Amino acid sequence: MQSLEAPHPPTTAPTALTSSFRELVGLLVGPRFGIRVAPLLRDLGTDPGFFGPDSATWRVAREPLFILCAGRALLMQLAHPLIAQAVADHSDLERDPLGRLVRTGRWLIAVMFGTRAEAIAAIREVNVLHRRVRGTLAADNASRGFDADTPYVASDPALARWVHATIVQSMLVMHDTFVGGLTMADRDALVREWNAVALLMGVSAELLWPGAGALDSYIAAQVQRLDRAPPASRAAARIVLNPPLPTEAARPAFSAAAFLTIGMLPAPFRQCFGVRWTRANRGWYAGVTRSLRSLHRRVPRRYRSSGIYVLAMRRCAGRFASEQS
Repeated sequence: MQSLEAPHPPTTAPTALTSSFRELVGLLVGPRFGIRVAPLLRDLGTDPGFFGPDSATWRVAREPLFILCAGRALLMQLAHPLIAQAVADHSDLERDPLGRLVRTGRWLIAVMFGTRAEAIAAIREVNVLHRRVRGTLAADNASRGFDADTPYVASDPALARWVHATIVQSMLVMHDTFVGGLTMADRDALVREWNAVALLMGVSAELLWPGAGALDSYIAAQVQRLDRAPPASRAAARIVLNPPLPTEAARPAFSAAAFLTIGMLPAPFRQCFGVRWTRANRGWYAGVTRSLRSLHRRVPRRYRSSGIYVLAMRRCAGRFASEQS
């Protein structure tokens, strides 16, 4: 696989980089292993929010490798020239990529596992930020179907629809790749469960999908349309796949995560980001994912549920409040 190195040295202050790294690890493993986690679920009530223990979303999001779907979704979003331009113009991705990933993780946790009030607050916060993100496409980033000076605004329903679609489909791809076992009814249910979130994010009802098949068809059509990534897309992808780290000892784990994330991308997107996916890469990827699915079936459930999921289940059962008192 072709190496994707960050185009610039890290500019994040070492203390901020270390803080973001520690919180990211906390988000991954949760509090059960003694790693301090920011108080993400603050509401002591038992309200399960938009999803809940019986939802397809919680079944998928409880997996420890769930975080990989965030990387896939972000890369797919960055293939869109207008989104890549918005990131270049307004985002701190280059300065603080780990911090950006942490904030994305906080948002996902609030929306998926928070009470309805916590989820709505997180969505409203993002909507306020998006209304201020606007500009025009630079000539260097113009591509097929997107001319120079094309205006963009992050709250555009068409862009919100693409972002929403990448998140939902990436959840399904992650589960299919590393766990398996979802039925078509499960997949359709997850897509429909997220419609309530999409509506609050500004996606109109007529732009939503009745099930996973319709969502996949929409994604496939967009992949063909967005198969020529502009320079801003490639630059952002390099940062996502090879962020600055507070210690190089963590590099092998991040490189492995990047490899798995790239493998989940549609082939045209790997090509448009400049990643050379060889026959050897395909073989390694197939072997690793097959081994992970096999291992998943052998490990008891209590050892393969994310810490945040366990915390959310305790809260729904009424045990969270007593533990915090």
